[in-house]
Amino acid sequence: MSEAEAAERPLRRSLAPFMRALGSLMLGGDGQRIRLRLPFSPAACAPGGDTIDLRAVAALLDHAGGAAVFAALPDLKATATLELRMDLVGTPAPGQDICVDAGCEAIDAGSVLVVGDAWCLDVAGSARRPVARMTGRFVVGVGPGQRPGDDAWRAREATAAAHVAVAPPSLRSFEELLGGTVTGHAFALPPAPWLVGSIALPALHGGVVAAGLMTAAQALAVDSSTAAPGLALKSLTVQYLRAAHLEDTHFCARVLKRGGRALYLGAEATQRQGHRQTATLQCLYA
Repeated sequence: MSEAEAAERPLRRSLAPFMRALGSLMLGGDGQRIRLRLPFSPAACAPGGDTIDLRAVAALLDHAGGAAVFAALPDLKATATLELRMDLVGTPAPGQDICVDAGCEAIDAGSVLVVGDAWCLDVAGSARRPVARMTGRFVVGVGPGQRPGDDAWRAREATAAAHVAVAPPSLRSFEELLGGTVTGHAFALPPAPWLVGSIALPALHGGVVAAGLMTAAQALAVDSSTAAPGLALKSLTVQYLRAAHLEDTHFCARVLKRGGRALYLGAEATQRQGHRQTATLQCLYA
């Protein structure tokens, strides 16, 4: 798929208000591969505003996986992420957009394996700069994700209006778009209409859940009792256990294993005062 062939367009609000709030654009798809672009903007930026936040990259990868399933299997009505793995192979370039290319590698009766790459242009704007690789497993035929077929899209248009992605006017970073409060190594996220992924429930976008887990893990990684000099996030795996409804969600991290050159952290997302576990995370700092 070439840039010339890809007709750039905003993602439809009935599919994912969160990705609209983030500013994501669909660059096209041919049934084999799809491409999404996340423009450099305050809503996508890490604190400081120089580069796109890695949590936003994880959210874009998750969304690209679902879009790839829709592109490859046009008869499906729904999909949901079962597992998402992100391996970091570089860092976003200052001031540059992030693009993701993703496609289905294996399809069976119950799930689809999707692989993808996130990249940006180098500082000179002349060559690709790899940022991350994604492997995702998506359930097919069930789940909160809804394919935006014409009938379904029209039927849900009124509902989608309640979840229009409106960000606060003072928005300065992805952190402010996400919202929430960090206390120690826990992250509390209140519901907001622009965090919705599926309007059918409604449910939080899978990328929001991943970002919340990453926020709690990062808070623990930089804690003075945990941190090891020179370590940085290298990989993560999120397991989605059930849909995260649009309600208060709590994320808490813990140390799984600590060594001189590696730190393994885990985190979990829960709702309803901890009685409903929605997702877990394992990540490596090295």
